[in-house]
Amino acid sequence: MPWNGTIVDSQILAIHAALVPSGNAGEVVLFGGDEHWSAQAEPDGNFHKTRVYDVETHAIVSASVPSPDSDVFCSHHAFAADGRLLIGGGTQKWPESGDAHAHGLDFLGHRRCWLYNFAQRTWVEAASFNRNPDQPDEPHCGGRWYPGLVTLGSGEVAAFFGHPDQEDFRHRNNLPERYNQGGNVWNFMPKIMGSYGTPDSGGRRFLFFPRTFVLPNGNLFFATPMPAEFTDSTEGNFFSTGYDPVSGDYVAPKLAPPPDGGYLDWSRPAVLLPLLPSEDYRVRILFCGDVTPRRLDLGAASPAWTATGPRDASVSARTRQYSNAVILPTGEVCLTGGVNNVDPEDPVNQAEIYNPGINWNTGAYGPTDSWAVKEAGVNTRNYHSVSLLLPNGKVWVAGGDTNAQSGDPDGDVVVGGVTKKRGIKKIELYEPDYIATANRIQINDAPRFVAYGSNFEVGIDRAATAVKRVALIRAGSATHSTNNDQRYVGLTIASRDGNTLQLVAPPNGNIAPPGYYMLWVIDNADKPCQLARFVRLANVGCTVITDHSTFSREEVEALGGGGQATINNAIYVQFDGFINTELTGTPSFSVRWADTNATIPDTDFTLVSAGRLLEVNPGFADIPQRITYPFHVRFRNLNVYAGFTDTRRINLTFTLGGQTCSQTIELT
Repeated sequence: MPWNGTIVDSQILAIHAALVPSGNAGEVVLFGGDEHWSAQAEPDGNFHKTRVYDVETHAIVSASVPSPDSDVFCSHHAFAADGRLLIGGGTQKWPESGDAHAHGLDFLGHRRCWLYNFAQRTWVEAASFNRNPDQPDEPHCGGRWYPGLVTLGSGEVAAFFGHPDQEDFRHRNNLPERYNQGGNVWNFMPKIMGSYGTPDSGGRRFLFFPRTFVLPNGNLFFATPMPAEFTDSTEGNFFSTGYDPVSGDYVAPKLAPPPDGGYLDWSRPAVLLPLLPSEDYRVRILFCGDVTPRRLDLGAASPAWTATGPRDASVSARTRQYSNAVILPTGEVCLTGGVNNVDPEDPVNQAEIYNPGINWNTGAYGPTDSWAVKEAGVNTRNYHSVSLLLPNGKVWVAGGDTNAQSGDPDGDVVVGGVTKKRGIKKIELYEPDYIATANRIQINDAPRFVAYGSNFEVGIDRAATAVKRVALIRAGSATHSTNNDQRYVGLTIASRDGNTLQLVAPPNGNIAPPGYYMLWVIDNADKPCQLARFVRLANVGCTVITDHSTFSREEVEALGGGGQATINNAIYVQFDGFINTELTGTPSFSVRWADTNATIPDTDFTLVSAGRLLEVNPGFADIPQRITYPFHVRFRNLNVYAGFTDTRRINLTFTLGGQTCSQTIELT
């Protein structure tokens, strides 16, 4: 059975969930804040609603996992530059009647943000969102409830919209911010994002949880219709549109939104379809969950939302509000959960698989896409349900409010004469068809991290000729039918040698934002490997600092008899952006004359490693830092001073962790 019967009690409603690279096969951190029931605060006033699911054992880890002490219910999240999950905002206060501020129908948002240390299973508070710049002295302004977060190519995280706190005069926080992890600061982006429109035949355009994707040119694309142009001061023309995060301008393409009303709000998922190097990472987006799924090709001469191939007749007339979409290692999209009617709920429990029509032999999209229906899950997945791809290729499905009702998730509600719990706390695993295939590829060896544009090796349990393609799929974080993190990036296979694949990493963060990815190897029968490996894609660097850069013959003679002299800690080689366990050993080096490129014999002149220095020792398992290697300069004799009378330069080159850097010293 594709729904394999592994059903686990998550212990909480799991409104928010993210895959993190812990344990042998990964973990899912799930959290719910108040879980749509404000009365369940603990005696300390907080909501201790974080749990960890172990992918390998199916166990729920709860006793030792703390929670943020702000209510993260209805926050949004994205993975920051170092691969840790960043939560932005959440619920400050539930709505009250008689609100003179006209915040009616909305919860109040707060400004607090958190990072999850997955290796330690702890939360650390990050910088808070900024206050409204027009109310700098008002403590209860700014903040975001139902915002949208997305990681930029630089690793910064941008936050859009959401409902602010009580005293903020805006009804939407329409001034975006971007989080810089190095400085632990939120900086305002240049411009407000316009009006919000008014109720119309398509329903009010709330601009909550915008479906947002980074494009290869560094701009963003909002699949969710945005207020990109205006006809007057009160109502806007809404477009699926590009956005320049540097200038703050809406930019081309500006496209008419999908014509179906279900895609005008935040209750249906959008997915960035596979980005392939053979097509120069041409962007295509799937919007699904309404009766007619829509697809957009941004590389077309005249991009527009068009209907996909037809769904199976058994579900073709049914909408899937509050469904979730997960991109699979095959490049297909798995749609789970959702309801045709919210209250009383009419579930659509069958899994649907979308095939985008890629010809994997040529690495190009074809003209025909298709949908297939698979078996149904056990539990109805309504509002507040989530799903994620796991490293074992299964789809993790959890959460959901029965009839989309708020209140005690452990309380009872009657649906069609049947008494059910108001909150669904059961976890189910959907097994795509490939899970049943025996003897799939196993990855024997893969790097822990990969730098942009670099070549790296992956070893498998059979001849590399058995492999058709390799891809990175970004670890996902899901809430409210969104998963802006997930992204499928195809890799170029540079060569095959025995059981080893030589692969080329994505060229930059616009193609694949920094963070953790699952490395998937797919065989010639289009079956993925048994277990993906986590790989951190990172901006890393190497710099050589010369504490002592000029060496005179007189100095060397004075320090040692016969020209034998050692100048301690003369050179420092700094590697930035590495987790301490990713960079072990000592840099290799070469010593050459700058004018001839000839190697200088180490019997005359050499470098001596002087250890390894960490900014934080012992280093954190989930936080990058600067790692420094000092070197002594050693003269074994005066031979290097022969043959010139003034100055001569030496090039020093160091290599470690796929990084190479150089510096020049001078002899006089």
